[in-house]
Amino acid sequence: MVGDETGWRVNGRGAWLHAFVGLNTTCYEVDATRSIGPAERLLGIDWSGIFGHDGWAVYDKFTSATHQQCFAHLLPRCDSLIEIGTGGALAFPRGVKDLLLAGFEYRNRFRSDEMTAHGMKVMAGRLTMKMWKLVGHPEKHAANERFAKFLENHLNDLFTFLHHPGADATNWRGEQAIRPAVVNRKV
Repeated sequence: MVGDETGWRVNGRGAWLHAFVGLNTTCYEVDATRSIGPAERLLGIDWSGIFGHDGWAVYDKFTSATHQQCFAHLLPRCDSLIEIGTGGALAFPRGVKDLLLAGFEYRNRFRSDEMTAHGMKVMAGRLTMKMWKLVGHPEKHAANERFAKFLENHLNDLFTFLHHPGADATNWRGEQAIRPAVVNRKV
């Protein structure tokens, strides 16, 4: 399951469109709030599948689920930190970006039959350990420290797609599901 949400209008008032995309089904719900409500009503709070999302903290309440943090959100965050960083503060976001891209490389090697599913799991463990070491020592830079704290809190949610071949590394499907709804709203 991949989730995403966007701002919405109902009778001129603010609301939220929530989209949840499974393998064969897409569900939408417009809700007055940006809350866990729509996801909880659809899945049940004890749902235990693989949940890909953009890091919105509300999704962490699905404690029985296996989470995948969206690389399409993490990589631009690295790029932003690289853009504003100087000196030693650049090492942390560059190191994070390198580890995330290595995850893609291992997935691609698996897809081209150059790596086994077991090999991907081993590499996921190694990447997680490297990330753990990296987030423990960010250069004293407030933005790096905030990002390091987020990554530390989600270490087990970064390389889920390597543990579960076929799982999404991004919430792209959720974002794509929102597009036609937004176009229809504008029309």
